[in-house]
Amino acid sequence: MTNTSAFNIAVLDLGTQTFRMAVLSVKTDPLTCEPGITPVVSLLRHVRLGENLVKTGRISHEAFQRGMNALKEFHEVIRPMPFILCRAVGTQALRRAQNAQAFLDAALELGFEIRILTHEQEAELTALGVRHSLPHLYDGCAIMDLGGGSVEFIVPRSKGLQVTAAALGCVGLLEAFPGLKPPHHLAVGKAASDHVRHVLARACGHLQGIQALVAVGGAATSVAFLASGLEKYDAAQIRGFKIPRDLLTNVWHQLADLPQQKKLEKILGNRLDILPAGIFILSHTLDLLNLDQFVVSDSGLLFGLFIKVIKEHLHVEPSHTTGIYI
Repeated sequence: MTNTSAFNIAVLDLGTQTFRMAVLSVKTDPLTCEPGITPVVSLLRHVRLGENLVKTGRISHEAFQRGMNALKEFHEVIRPMPFILCRAVGTQALRRAQNAQAFLDAALELGFEIRILTHEQEAELTALGVRHSLPHLYDGCAIMDLGGGSVEFIVPRSKGLQVTAAALGCVGLLEAFPGLKPPHHLAVGKAASDHVRHVLARACGHLQGIQALVAVGGAATSVAFLASGLEKYDAAQIRGFKIPRDLLTNVWHQLADLPQQKKLEKILGNRLDILPAGIFILSHTLDLLNLDQFVVSDSGLLFGLFIKVIKEHLHVEPSHTTGIYI
């Protein structure tokens, strides 16, 4: 594989809420050995693998089937592609589920060998994705990777990454506090607020004094999309988008506008119901860190996984990555 001048790389991020797959074509320059990278496919499916996982400890039959259906679709996409190198990783839902091995075995029958990441490994890939998409923001910032089942806070240091994590995600918070939604004010719900503050205080205690926060994950990109007023999602517009407190509150109230519910449902799919939980966590994070805004990164774990594969198989780190969107 390392001697092949042109090949395809498929990377899969199998999360608690979404399954994502990107395929990129890589052609190496024989003189400079610098890889030329072209995105070929980018797919996202709202699987919600972690549905009721907090209560039952297991991937439900329905969620298991949704996950398999998504993987079958992904397999059909990459099956005819020549020179394909595939890497798949799983996060919080597969870390926690008692029947995760059954899911891994079923995925392997489809040709996907899934590696379950630790919180630290997930953070490493997320930080790598941010560094290669927003290099000017990487140094001196904290990265918040908010997913469906967990949140990781990552601080790049001179001696490596400082990582803390907690089982606080959009799907789990919604299931624990189903009344957490607009039109109520963000401050309502003392039980939910106390819970989130308690978990966040433990997870990001080392972030005091941080001057900037970069948020990664579906909740952050969805907020940026709604706040931007775009008619169609444009990753180039979302990457680096700044969300001040008042804009975050505006999106919260936008979600409470009943006439827009059907429109938003078409745009966000079944992410719509968990977005208020994501906004709630993001808002409390700003409060806890005494920050006025956060910056959105559209590239995190999935992009970091791609960069890692490139480095492992071509033994080079691609330098021109800020204009790549997957």
